[in-house]
Amino acid sequence: MKFNELENKLEGIELSKAEYYIKKQLIKEPKSTKLLGLLGIAMHKKGNIEGAIKCYRQCLQGKSHLNREIIDFLSQDLLIKQYWAEGWILFEQRKSRRYWQIEQLSKHLGEKWNEDIGNSCEILLLAEQCYGDTIQFIRYAIKLREFGFKVIVYCQPALVNLIKQQASSELEVTDSITIINAANETLFFGLKNPGESNEEAYERWQSTSPIGITKAIKWFPLMSLARVFQKIGLQFTLNKGYLINCKSKTEYWNRIVKKGQKELLIGLHWQGNPNHEISTYSNFGRSMNFKHWLSLKDLKGLNFISLQKGAGSEQLEMHRGLKINDGQKLFSESYDFQDTAAVILLCDLVLTNDTSIAHLAGALNKPAWILLSKIPEWRWGLSDPNSLWYESLKLFRQKEQGDWQSVIQEIKIRLREKISLMI
Repeated sequence: MKFNELENKLEGIELSKAEYYIKKQLIKEPKSTKLLGLLGIAMHKKGNIEGAIKCYRQCLQGKSHLNREIIDFLSQDLLIKQYWAEGWILFEQRKSRRYWQIEQLSKHLGEKWNEDIGNSCEILLLAEQCYGDTIQFIRYAIKLREFGFKVIVYCQPALVNLIKQQASSELEVTDSITIINAANETLFFGLKNPGESNEEAYERWQSTSPIGITKAIKWFPLMSLARVFQKIGLQFTLNKGYLINCKSKTEYWNRIVKKGQKELLIGLHWQGNPNHEISTYSNFGRSMNFKHWLSLKDLKGLNFISLQKGAGSEQLEMHRGLKINDGQKLFSESYDFQDTAAVILLCDLVLTNDTSIAHLAGALNKPAWILLSKIPEWRWGLSDPNSLWYESLKLFRQKEQGDWQSVIQEIKIRLREKISLMI
């Protein structure tokens, strides 16, 4: 049994009761990894992160097939408490790597980079996990370039043009590579878009030239760079932004996304990928329903544009009372991250939950207010109203899990203050 199955046992049970019954059972089975893991999860959900950390450490004193997941949970709780050094070390064992071909690629690539920042070289950085993760951690690729490294980034297709054309330092970026193996065979590796068929992906790959990777090129996981830069005091480097304006895109959307002379253009986003919200430690409860934004309809001087793409975008039909920008229909047809970046740059403010839009706004150094669940993902901490990663972001937190209404009311008060400054 895996922990996501164990977590399901906690759903619908009041957490204090769950904690009581688990502790009671632990008296009978004090070394049960499953029970200690469940207790850690219950404590995490309650916000007792130190208690969860203690449970996971106890779990790891014995051997279990669940240890890999326990280390994953422990690393994220250490990071949310800002125990950075140990957290990043344990984060190295994150299970997600196998989803991004790192295990396969490492068998055919040359040497893994030795983490010597003072000795520049040509390096292939392998992106992993989700769009937001790549946008957040691409700062380190840019910093390596500034240190004299020649950097190649292998990342999700949807982000290739954004990073290639708008990173503040020049990077080579691709979603397809070729490698010559020991038998002198040319191997091809490529990344697909979500929902893309093999045929569609092959057609797209053929329209671009994959980058050839030789044995002389070192390689490294993109997200592991946080540990490297933390050791030299540069973990939060470039927190004032590192993606630049694409002038042609911004000029194009400026002709379409117009607002009144005394209006604020507000970008809205409310839902992340539902496939990434299946457990406590993968953004559980981070998304909200569009209907919560309707509380803003009585505020005058606001012009809204939805930044939502894919799942959740159909909820925009409930926009009654909110003034939606005239350019919405055309913008909704675009799934290009560069177009989204351009529209974000045109906004006076972005309101979003914890998704790639939050990272994109921060990377562009654009003001954004981030709505967070009571126990958010590790990168947002537990109480600070400001983000260590992005200077332009402000964090608005639930006081109780699932209570978005109080967060919206706090935002409404702050919006009234902004509107009053225009009058």
